[in-house]
Amino acid sequence: MKIIQHKSLLFLLGLTSFFIACNTTTEVSVSDDATIKAMYFQKNDSSPNLSDAVFIIDDEKGLIYNVDSLPYQTRVDSAYASFSFASTNGYLINDTFPETSYTTSTAYDFSKPVKLTNYASDKKTKKEYTIIVNVHQVETYLHVWKNPVEMITENASENQKAVLLNNKYYFFTSNGNYTQLYSSADASSWLHENNPTGLPANAVFRNMIVYKDQILLLHNGNELYTSRNGVSWEKHLLNGDNNYDFLVLLFNFKNQFWSVAQNKTTKSLNIASSSDGINWTVRNTLPAKFPVSDFAATAFTPRLGREKVIIVGGIDASGKKLNTRWSAENDPTTDSLHWVNLNNSRSTFEAISGAGICYYGSKLLLIGGTDNYEQLKDTSVQMRQSLDEGLSWAKPDTSLNKLPTNFAYRKNASVIHNKANNTLYIIGGKGMFLPLSDVWTVKANFYNFVDPSKY
Repeated sequence: MKIIQHKSLLFLLGLTSFFIACNTTTEVSVSDDATIKAMYFQKNDSSPNLSDAVFIIDDEKGLIYNVDSLPYQTRVDSAYASFSFASTNGYLINDTFPETSYTTSTAYDFSKPVKLTNYASDKKTKKEYTIIVNVHQVETYLHVWKNPVEMITENASENQKAVLLNNKYYFFTSNGNYTQLYSSADASSWLHENNPTGLPANAVFRNMIVYKDQILLLHNGNELYTSRNGVSWEKHLLNGDNNYDFLVLLFNFKNQFWSVAQNKTTKSLNIASSSDGINWTVRNTLPAKFPVSDFAATAFTPRLGREKVIIVGGIDASGKKLNTRWSAENDPTTDSLHWVNLNNSRSTFEAISGAGICYYGSKLLLIGGTDNYEQLKDTSVQMRQSLDEGLSWAKPDTSLNKLPTNFAYRKNASVIHNKANNTLYIIGGKGMFLPLSDVWTVKANFYNFVDPSKY
């Protein structure tokens, strides 16, 4: 049957050549080059993403394929393909129907490999290709939630914090009398470590950050505790302006630690910085309504733009819960931070405290927290996203980022973005009535793709 089909093709091509010769005097150049130079799909209303495919031609292997897979569920089962040839006297699709125009006259099913055989204009030379159209098999932007651990310990208290140090997870919890420490290499299997030594009994773990190879905890206005293994801690007295108490560690940004410093006499607030966490320089004044506890803060680099920081909500020095979103970039003229209040009349944002924040999947995610009445609200508050660097916030598309039904609403959860495996970890916190020590992981599907930076 295949031989008959090829003879029919040659007859048809010969007949076509005869009529061309009778109607023109143009000299036709003949080539033995049967390679394909380009392929693309015609636009199709029933499959709007189809024409976005960009194909690579591999003459050596005889392959035509798209490196960037088409979006999930893109229809490729009925597509019209167009080709550009070095030369052609006609071509066959799947060894069946002959095609002579540069766009197929028949829609073909590209959900499986398609064979293309092109005959050069010398009517003798041919070259075969296999066309493979790649389509994502999972929803690109879907965030997959898992719950590997329901409870790290039965003895968790509200004063707790989980951190990632040197590719190892640490979970601290204290009831005011003694501190317990648990560790894990994968956040799934946890071991009870020796109880930490050298930490004050009333240390507030939310005032703990990690930088490079050590954990830092600011305490009592002028004490810094550091550890490289979570177990052994060393106390340092801060070296700075004696007129100030250093209230809280904010973040590490531009190779500097940043803190809120409060004047002991006037109670005014200033931003302070340190290169080692011990020697501090008090810098420019902060607004009176700047948070000093229970805020969500992170440093991040947006896809377009410079690295910056953001602080959301929290409690100010007078004890008032805030609805502020403070964003800052480095101010080279003062060697400090230039702060901008993102509150505006067009976006409503309620007061919140105890939330967690991170930059994940090219957007900011705000997780958990309580409102003005200390209530844990529904999913519209328990998980929000910002696509404009913190200016506006909204509940994510529920089809992509829906919270699991068994995810307990919470405040003061530890939110960790492990960039080594591009996974987000949400650990513990406090539920409506009791402390939590569960572990949740979140991973966007596109982080499993060859080049996730494109998404």
